[in-house]
Amino acid sequence: MKKVSKSIPAKTNFTLDVLGVEGKFHNIESLVASVNLFDVVTVSKRNDKKITITNKGIPVDCPPSENNAFKTASLFMQRFDTLGVNITINKGIPVGAGLGGSSADIAGVLLAMKELFSISADMKTLAEKLGSDATYMLSGGYAVMRGKGEKIKKIDGNEKIYMLAILSEQKVCAKDCYKKYDNQKKHPVATTKHAVKAFINKDMELFYKLIKNDLEPASKKLAPEIDFNLTALKKAGAITSFVSGSGPTAIGVFKGKAERNKAFAKLSPLFEKKILKIETVNN
Repeated sequence: MKKVSKSIPAKTNFTLDVLGVEGKFHNIESLVASVNLFDVVTVSKRNDKKITITNKGIPVDCPPSENNAFKTASLFMQRFDTLGVNITINKGIPVGAGLGGSSADIAGVLLAMKELFSISADMKTLAEKLGSDATYMLSGGYAVMRGKGEKIKKIDGNEKIYMLAILSEQKVCAKDCYKKYDNQKKHPVATTKHAVKAFINKDMELFYKLIKNDLEPASKKLAPEIDFNLTALKKAGAITSFVSGSGPTAIGVFKGKAERNKAFAKLSPLFEKKILKIETVNN
């Protein structure tokens, strides 16, 4: 039986500017990049209209029918009138971490089913309906996301950025995070355009100074552990530290691989399995 597998990397937001509200959604501008944590989505055809989900790797506490992979396959089947599929997800992207794991599964199912059923249509329209980061996850790499996350502009760049990620046991719901942000009534100065320019010009010293996430203060209030993690990264030598997406993962950026590895050795006894070595990858 034919199978198609797609390996989708996680993402991190180097900048996240909240530009306002349009209807029920916030307009954002965000410089994002793929990082080397992956969900591998494997899809095979069935002879009926059913969908099965098998999870491997990091445990997922979600009923199959509520899984985004299930919803994605169901929408794909409706749109293109295909048979059902068996889906296996080998999860390497931490769940609920602000690293795009849910959107990675959406992108993986769409791309795998597109190939499996020889569909020529662009998957962007379906991705937009399924998740705010899903459109970006279809291609990954360095890019700027705008609007609700559906407007993507790729950025040329092969700069390798070495980081540490500290996972939090406290969870942050994106909806709650945006609500908390709105209640603060603060509007920080947008940095994405300047960060992109610095990145393209390879002015990494300036780029690191422009890393900023408007949601970080709100995320910290919902998960106070984040503040401790961000501080620990800086004390270990990070050039800067920030929250990825709506949180709760804290990311520390290091000058190079050696500096990152040294900090990892220093922090590992404290954080154990909660700390991960990550780095940017070009998709």
